Amino acid sequence: MPACLPEKDEFQPGAECFVTGWGYTDFVDYLYDNQPEVLREARVPLIRNSRCKKLDLYRPKLNPKKFCAGYLSGPVRADTCKKDSGGPLVCKSPDNRWKLWGVTSEGENTFCEERPDGAMPGIYTRVDKYLYWLKQRMTSSKCPPVPLVPGARSDVFPPRPVRSPS
Repeated sequence: MPACLPEKDEFQPGAECFVTGWGYTDFVDYLYDNQPEVLREARVPLIRNSRCKKLDLYRPKLNPKKFCAGYLSGPVRADTCKKDSGGPLVCKSPDNRWKLWGVTSEGENTFCEERPDGAMPGIYTRVDKYLYWLKQRMTSSKCPPVPLVPGARSDVFPPRPVRSPS
């Protein structure tokens, strides 16, 4: 499903968004490089940076071009995992269009396991802070078609989890 570029400051803390990724969900799979076969999706709320900065760990990592999403307390319910960096965080706009609000940057919940000390949100890069650069690149160069991976299907709306190509 395509996602549009957002407007500046379009989404506010509390907005429900979704992250997706092929990241590792446990250490053993990571250790033996067992690539996940299922694309995972998680719902994450946007969090005000001032709240995330209260976590000492996040204070030096947050700036106006980054934001937090996820949960601040309780067992981890949703987060990105190891190797999900660079993946999308999309939010649904009031006009029912999906917008690319963030790019997965980092987090402390490496393998998406439940933490005894509570949840830790992920850190994402704000796409709206790079709109000028993105739009400049999008209009000044041609976008060649991406060749399909041999054996891959071209439909993007399968009624089941997406499997990685083997």
